[in-house]
Amino acid sequence: MTAAFTVPKLLEHAGARLVSNRRANCPRCGTKRTVSYTDEVFNCHHAGCDFKGNVFTLAKELGLAQRIPHSEIQRQRREREHVRRQGEALAERIGERVKALARAERVLHRAEDIAHRASGSPGTWEVLAAVYDALPRIRAEWTLFSFGAAIGVMQFLADSPETRLETLSTVLVRGGVEDEAGRFVEVPG
Repeated sequence: MTAAFTVPKLLEHAGARLVSNRRANCPRCGTKRTVSYTDEVFNCHHAGCDFKGNVFTLAKELGLAQRIPHSEIQRQRREREHVRRQGEALAERIGERVKALARAERVLHRAEDIAHRASGSPGTWEVLAAVYDALPRIRAEWTLFSFGAAIGVMQFLADSPETRLETLSTVLVRGGVEDEAGRFVEVPG
């Protein structure tokens, strides 16, 4: 298809002379240095000239673009639909897990509150120890689901329970996760 083409290559094929960085003479109207381009798009800036488009439109105009067979179009549609359904299922799974984490955090906060009010009662310290052990992992997992890179979240969900605990420990030791843009997001305290 057009994957091997770039606008500069196609402009030269169309008879345009590339004159400087991202400038070319227009093969349609003949004016000099009026076509600006990137690897994907181009545009002649001469008044009245309609020479503009992208890699595909130029390849098609030059007779270089091949028509995609109907069976391939259908295959691509099925693949896109499959990926869309998988994405929706993943989003639903993450949403349910985040809700479960929120419920668990509420339960732990209630247990903490009860333990503080019953200070000195038998088992108070065990309850508080359990609360303070579980809360950071819940917050680490919530941070991972809310801000982690998609590939990391998918890997986390596919991992064994033991590997998930190791991942959460790593998130806690680091103090957070990197988001899709590479920015560090801290686990809330």
